[in-house]
Amino acid sequence: MASHTPPKLSTGEVLHLFAVSLPLATGSFFYEYTRHAIASWSNGRLNGTALKRNIVTCIGSLMTVFSLREMQYLQRRTTGDAVRSYANAKPQQVQLQSVLLTDSDTDGFGPATLHILTLEDGAAREGAPQTLLYFHGGAFVSPLSSPVAAHILARHVGVRTLAVLEYSLAPASTYPAQLAQAAAALRHLVTVDGIPYHDIAVAGESAGGNLTLALLAHLQKPHPHIRALPGKPGDKTQRLRGALAVSARTRNEPTRPSHDENERKDMLSKASMARIANAWKPVSGEVWAAPDEGDREFWQGLRADRVLLAAGGDEIYRDDIIHTAEMMGAGEAPKKREPVVEVVVCPGEVHVQGVVDLAMGIEGGVMAEAMLRWADEVGGSS
Repeated sequence: MASHTPPKLSTGEVLHLFAVSLPLATGSFFYEYTRHAIASWSNGRLNGTALKRNIVTCIGSLMTVFSLREMQYLQRRTTGDAVRSYANAKPQQVQLQSVLLTDSDTDGFGPATLHILTLEDGAAREGAPQTLLYFHGGAFVSPLSSPVAAHILARHVGVRTLAVLEYSLAPASTYPAQLAQAAAALRHLVTVDGIPYHDIAVAGESAGGNLTLALLAHLQKPHPHIRALPGKPGDKTQRLRGALAVSARTRNEPTRPSHDENERKDMLSKASMARIANAWKPVSGEVWAAPDEGDREFWQGLRADRVLLAAGGDEIYRDDIIHTAEMMGAGEAPKKREPVVEVVVCPGEVHVQGVVDLAMGIEGGVMAEAMLRWADEVGGSS
């Protein structure tokens, strides 16, 4: 099932897109790019890496320039298109099999597709988990652009297969549809493919980071409208090998200092947060929509061995991520054979900087290095 169907715009909407929105977006991009370059120069950080990073940051900031219909009209490729294109371009490295998760699999929240990439390039390592289940970002309204970063992570974990979920996008599918589809993907791996929890690691960025943590929350306490997954909190034999949440959306209200402090530094803003919520329609106060709602008691018996939450020092979600990690046990001395939870704040970096750096081949980023370190530790290579 495709992540989305690009909308058909009326003649008036097409005229508005090309006569108003695109020129406005072009001007906004160059203004933001110049402003970020000046800020990098004033901080003594203006170099080739900063200029490359600023391109993606400024493109991301255009979310509030285009309407959602315009954005999805321009995003012609679905998540499935991106995965198939990647696999077709690397026939010696990956083999693709796609599995349809039906409406009955997702508890009536709509079908989705689980793309399973078998890695043929020497990624599998003895003692490593078998599968990395990956959830892409995009504010629940945009498809995956490329699985490059996910593939790099999978190689570091040492898995045999990389499973990428093509979940359906808002506003056509709203909360908790994406969580129901994520739960169906994990259920398929465990019950149909017969992969033990401890042979699975889960990772995601931005909206995908939200899904990663929401799935952990569903393992703690099932969402009332989504079937429980096998196992129970505290059962050490039913824990995932690891979970990685990069720049996760853990809260839906901009109430902490970083939302104001980083408003002009990040690709996201309070306005884009509101737009995401209006499209995705999370239910206020539910931990599966906002993992930050879970307190320390809720997260006791966490069903993942090694959990990392990564935040950019200059991103608006920073303080939300730090608080969520603390509720999950970050900063506490882990007991023997108990889950290890860590939070890494990356100075001078913005939303999903690590994913951008991996995809663009930029080395030396704090977030990217933290992600790869998590992958190596989960895979048992360090």
